[in-house]
Amino acid sequence: MVMKILLVALLIVSFVSTGTDAFTPRDAVETVDGPSVAWLEDDILFVAVVNTARARERFTIEPPDRRWRSRPFEDLRVIVPGQTVMLESLRLDSEWLRAHEGELEEVIIDGGRAGRYEIPVQESISAMGVQYFVVQSDTRFEIDIDLQSLTDDARFSRLVIDEDYRMLGSRERGSIRIGDFSGGFVYDSRRNEVRYEAPHMSLEMRAPRIRETDLLTFDVTYYDHRDRSTVVKGPQILVYGTDYRFVDNAPHSPSRVR
Repeated sequence: MVMKILLVALLIVSFVSTGTDAFTPRDAVETVDGPSVAWLEDDILFVAVVNTARARERFTIEPPDRRWRSRPFEDLRVIVPGQTVMLESLRLDSEWLRAHEGELEEVIIDGGRAGRYEIPVQESISAMGVQYFVVQSDTRFEIDIDLQSLTDDARFSRLVIDEDYRMLGSRERGSIRIGDFSGGFVYDSRRNEVRYEAPHMSLEMRAPRIRETDLLTFDVTYYDHRDRSTVVKGPQILVYGTDYRFVDNAPHSPSRVR
């Protein structure tokens, strides 16, 4: 049974204040058919394509099949060397974005012999602020948690965060450490005043030491005042191992790769 880190709601009153947008469905991803990841930074879509074969392969990045009047982007065809993670980027069509902002929830990667699969589009700004969506094995990284956004329900009681992250393609696990926990109502004895600071928490992890590629994720469980639970899926982070190399082929500069 996986042990949990219990965060007792000492600052319950501070968590029920007005918050930012909650974790959106596009962030709540769990599994994908392929080993790649995609995320949005403003109007730029980043896609990390993984070629697990030893020889180079041709891949096509396509928008999902929707009944939109226009497409968010045109198909992008790339050739990825063997055992390589290649980062590509595309700017979303401005007219499409004005009419359909928030509707790009997945993209399609067609790898021919390597298969055709959908991958979810994650956001770089959400209740779980991911600093890096692509990390090298055996590398430390952090994830910022917007506690106010996750706990803006007056019925909130407590949060439980997985003590260990899990890898979707293997049994590898690793510990999750709380690096920072702050905010809420703060008393200033010098001024004899109480002020409110947005609650914040950061999670620290070290990617496992692997040779291949895999996806790292974890869960956050929300409990209400009646102890009913709701599981919020964490982001998916691509970890590439020692047998792989990373190639940045994106014309736009990414900030979520380590």
